[in-house]
Amino acid sequence: MENKYIFTVFYQNNKFLSHSNLYGHDICIVCEEDDRPPNCLFTSPHLSSLINPEEIWARALTLMSLYNGVANLYCTINDDYDDTSNQKLVKMFIWDKFIDITPQNKFDIAQSYPFDDELVLDTKFLSVKNRFAYLINLSKTENDILHILLQLGNGLEWINLYSIFDSLRTYSKKINKNHFKNILADSGYSETDIHAFTGTVNNYGILGVKARHGELGIGMPQKTLNLKESQILILSICKSYMKLTYSVE
Repeated sequence: MENKYIFTVFYQNNKFLSHSNLYGHDICIVCEEDDRPPNCLFTSPHLSSLINPEEIWARALTLMSLYNGVANLYCTINDDYDDTSNQKLVKMFIWDKFIDITPQNKFDIAQSYPFDDELVLDTKFLSVKNRFAYLINLSKTENDILHILLQLGNGLEWINLYSIFDSLRTYSKKINKNHFKNILADSGYSETDIHAFTGTVNNYGILGVKARHGELGIGMPQKTLNLKESQILILSICKSYMKLTYSVE
């Protein structure tokens, strides 16, 4: 299916991501690195069967979130926190005529299911050599990957990190009772580290309004993690989940 629509993308990071150019069967993103900020364009065949601009925008939002999720999974966390991917759609055009059909209510449109039903089972381009395209392709049939990538695409702040942790633990238990234990060992972390993370993110006395809970009257945990340490922890567990569950490294 040919690409019918193309989007301009606002790239908010201070540092250009070398993996921003993604030529995949499900998503294509091209960024001109010489520009600051980079000039990025996005398209996908999963949009071509749609006609209503609001439906196109809703699906494109989710596809972009999937891209951000994979990019965040393999980003490098540093002190400036500028390596996470947060590309956002700006305008939408009919490709061959470059007519602007951006919905006026675009900020009110929620994400929708991202894939065209006719393309869901199309895996002829599936290759683990390109883990970005590979994981997005797998997310068409594997709900755990779809949900985890969308959560990663929502950002790596405290509450989002806990949401990702919840999903990893739940999906692991569905595979077998020892799967999360094996993932944790593969990641190089322990239950002590998990308790430090959960003890931090749940504690209003440490994080204030950024905490997962309000004031519960509980004391400070013996061990805590800062945001950077928590991001590295959750991303490491995510990578081990992909490695042990789907052989993606």
